[in-house]
Amino acid sequence: MIALDITTTACNRIDIIEKTYKSFTENLTGVDWNKSTLYINIDPVPYNYDIEKDRDAIVEMCHKYFGYVVANRPIQPNFTRAYNWIWSHATKDIILNLEDDWELIKQIDIDILLQYFKNISTLYQVVLRAYTYHYPCTCASPSLLHRRYYHAIGGKMDELRNPETQTHSTSSTERFGIFIPNKKSCPDRNYIKKYVVAYPEVENDNFAIIVKDIGREWLIKSNYDRPQNLGICKKDSFVKWIKKS
Repeated sequence: MIALDITTTACNRIDIIEKTYKSFTENLTGVDWNKSTLYINIDPVPYNYDIEKDRDAIVEMCHKYFGYVVANRPIQPNFTRAYNWIWSHATKDIILNLEDDWELIKQIDIDILLQYFKNISTLYQVVLRAYTYHYPCTCASPSLLHRRYYHAIGGKMDELRNPETQTHSTSSTERFGIFIPNKKSCPDRNYIKKYVVAYPEVENDNFAIIVKDIGREWLIKSNYDRPQNLGICKKDSFVKWIKKS
């Protein structure tokens, strides 16, 4: 059994967060969750009249699933600032990066995922497959991340820019001081596996998908959306949700 650091960027959606944690603690086996530490940033959005009471409830819920919980409660929401915080505070060589709205739908033993890091000395990420296509770069969906990657980036991202577009940029290698693969810098599908492996490795097979996005339906029904979906800005400027008009 291994103790992990878990890093989560979250919003004020306790039901969705708990569904995420319940699915992972039940289906990702080989982890000692009682000795694991959760680093969670809880942004104040959707905002209500008593956001601190809500965030207290979220932290209390987190203690049901993890032995230790370190929570950050910013005054203003900012997706990139949240990533800067969680990745600056985690300490383990390998962490579980788990945004607050994903469900693990198949059981898997963590040793299978850890073996990739033992076999590939340059590896940054083993991402749990959410899509059937080839993964051409690092991503923010549920994954194991190596310290050589997340510590090089945490605390250094421009908080006026979307975190994923920064790591997918051709200038990301120069900015963060480590080679970061993307479609242009790493076009060879086999070479990318030196840095990113999607598990299971089978592509174009719906049965290979092992995590499911459970936040999309909530977002559609809510009063919030990503700014680029409303034609207000490009994805690079998306650092927080805004209210629909």
